[in-house]
Amino acid sequence: MLRLLTREKCCKVIVRFDGTSKKRYWLNNSQDDAYAVGEFLIRKKTANISCKYYTQLQITIKNIMERQSRKITHLQYHLHYLDELLSSGSAQLISFLEMVNKNRGAISKKSASGPIVIHSIGCFERAVSICVLDICLAGRKIAG
Repeated sequence: MLRLLTREKCCKVIVRFDGTSKKRYWLNNSQDDAYAVGEFLIRKKTANISCKYYTQLQITIKNIMERQSRKITHLQYHLHYLDELLSSGSAQLISFLEMVNKNRGAISKKSASGPIVIHSIGCFERAVSICVLDICLAGRKIAG
């Protein structure tokens, strides 16, 4: 995924879906400002937006070998049991996806639009479900 993000110039937004309360995730750690993975160095910026159900961070992914770096918006959705959504949780998720697309639209006005990268540790089906929901929301918006 990191190689894709440094090579594809049009990708600007990453969305993460999973219950991170059970796993250590370095972006949640206030003491770590950088994380190395192989040839990549990921650095988070201090400015973040945090609310009840998501956190937004600005991160820079640098390929040390190729000396290239990218600034990316990282949005992490905080729902520990996404598979067991109640109706209020569904409304939150839809609001979150609409906010992601609005954020992406604002970024795209400044440069070429590109895909939103969605990842979810340990649950590929969850990521696919989120993509399908996003497509349905886009179709609803077009249909009016």
